[in-house]
Amino acid sequence: MTLRTALWVFCLLGFLHATPACYAQADLGLCFLQRDVKCENVTFTYPTNVQVNCGRDALQDFVRELERARTDCVDDQEQIPDTQEALEKQFPTTTSTNCTLRTKESRFKDFVKDLESLVQLLNASRARQAN
Repeated sequence: MTLRTALWVFCLLGFLHATPACYAQADLGLCFLQRDVKCENVTFTYPTNVQVNCGRDALQDFVRELERARTDCVDDQEQIPDTQEALEKQFPTTTSTNCTLRTKESRFKDFVKDLESLVQLLNASRARQAN
């Protein structure tokens, strides 16, 4: 009986270990963007060092660049529109605060990492406001 249990535990741990880690921010699909979207020789311009009060303005810039990625990148799994839709649901567009945002240019992989950082900043801000 213990051998059977040990085998089941081993199989379960193997399955859990093999499951992709794309589900941390799964509802936004950021990990899937990293994995499935291919952008060759495309540079993205987006805000950097964003302060909380300018987060929504920065997010609008990121969404515009995602729109550009739809035409300039290969997205066979159609992850970009899914991410855009999820971002619009989670962070509805608000009026601009007219923030002055510094921008940087980088490849798609870094763009997605910085988008994830912005989303984390916005989520943390929302959590603080809720308390």
